[in-house]
Amino acid sequence: MDKREIIEKIYSYEESNCRNSMGCREDWYSPFFCLREAFTMTQLENMSEDELKNLITLAETIGEGLY
Repeated sequence: MDKREIIEKIYSYEESNCRNSMGCREDWYSPFFCLREAFTMTQLENMSEDELKNLITLAETIGEGLY
């Protein structure tokens, strides 16, 4: 996935109303939702492709740990 595709997935992520057994939004398991919540779109657009990929890997790993 290149930078343009990553930014598009972040922009187009559709939130859900689903909650897990702890009452937390299921959206937090999506790295694209997490990045959108943690950073402004300007910050994300100013990041390099490698930075975005590393953040996605981090968000996926944390999501796995929380799941």
